[in-house]
Amino acid sequence: MRTDETREARDTRGEILRLLCVSAATISDLAPRLGISRNAVRAHLDRLEAEGLVRYQVVRRGVGKPAHEYRLTDTGEAEISRAYLPLLVQLLALLEHETTPAELERLLRAAGRGLAAGGPPPRGALRERVEAASAFLKTLGGIGGVEKDGEGWRITAVCCPVGTLVPRQPLICKAVEALLAELTAAPVLEACDRGPHPKCHFHVRRGPEGGSAPRSAHAAR
Repeated sequence: MRTDETREARDTRGEILRLLCVSAATISDLAPRLGISRNAVRAHLDRLEAEGLVRYQVVRRGVGKPAHEYRLTDTGEAEISRAYLPLLVQLLALLEHETTPAELERLLRAAGRGLAAGGPPPRGALRERVEAASAFLKTLGGIGGVEKDGEGWRITAVCCPVGTLVPRQPLICKAVEALLAELTAAPVLEACDRGPHPKCHFHVRRGPEGGSAPRSAHAAR
C-alpha cells in the first residue's frame, strides 16, 4: 500500500484486507464492522482496488439492487504477510539445503515453542486456553476462530501468518502446531489444507489432567 497517507488510513485498509481474508463482503457488511460510514469504506475500497489488492463481483441478495461483493486478489493475500516473506523463504531454502527433513522439523518446532514466549501463559479451562491461543494467532496476522471438536476444540485460521509458505514447505505447519501446544498446554495435531489457498486446522485435545492447564515452563512464566 502507498506510504503517503495517514497511519489511520493505512490501519483501516489493513483491517479491510484482514476482514476480506476471512470472507467476501459488501460495503454494507464492512461499514459496521469498521465503525465508519459506507462512503468512507467505498473510498478505501476504491484505493485498494486501484492498487490491485481487492476486486469485486456483482451479486444479488434477495430483492433490491445488486451489490458489489469484494474479495482479495492473490496480490491482496500476499500483501498481508509480504514484510517478512522474502526473508523466511530464503531462510527455509537454506535450512532445507543444510539439514535433513527430521532436523528441519525439529528446528521449526523449536521456533514455534520459542514464539509462544510472547503469548499468554496457559491458564484456566481448555476452552479458555484455546481461545487465548487463537487470539494470539490473530495478533500475528492469522484470522479464524474456535469450534468444538469432539472431546476437544479446533482452531481454524485463514490467511495464516505463514500460509503462503506452506505449499513449498509443508513442515512449516509444525511450527504453528508446537506454538499452539505451548499456548494451550495440551496435545495439538495439525490437519492443514495445503492447497493453493491454504487453510489451517489444528485439533486441540484434552491432556491427561483433563480441563485444567498442566504446569509447564511456559505456564510458569
